[in-house]
Amino acid sequence: MANTPSQPTGVEVNLTLPSDAELYWCPSTDTLNSGDLVPNTTGDMDIEPQRQVTRTELHNGKDYASVGSLSSNDFTVEAYLTDADTKLQEMKVAWNSGDAGKINVFFRDGSMVKGFARITRIKTNDDPTQNKFSKSITFSPFLVETVNAP
Repeated sequence: MANTPSQPTGVEVNLTLPSDAELYWCPSTDTLNSGDLVPNTTGDMDIEPQRQVTRTELHNGKDYASVGSLSSNDFTVEAYLTDADTKLQEMKVAWNSGDAGKINVFFRDGSMVKGFARITRIKTNDDPTQNKFSKSITFSPFLVETVNAP
């Protein structure tokens, strides 16, 4: 017996994804807005929190699991920005003072992570063999929340 085609049912979902993830950062005393985009970045923005589970082995062969809170690890992005860039200057001021900033990371699927982050390192990458010049910016996020795609 031959297969008989049938019409699909349901509603077509059309997702227009941005070309890449977007990183926004501003000093914690400011209001985060579209002007706070950190432009020309690349790298894995591994900001999503993970749950820490500590296991303690007991003498009876079982273990005790202690479930901790959600926390994020430091992550580094590469930014192709000159020293004269306004956003880079703003981040350098916070880096030098140790002040925290607000951070939003938007992913291609529409989900996002929001929270706070301290900048722990800004390193100049100068590689003449690859004709590459960029800054590696390391963020240490805290109090992060995930937000589902709309």
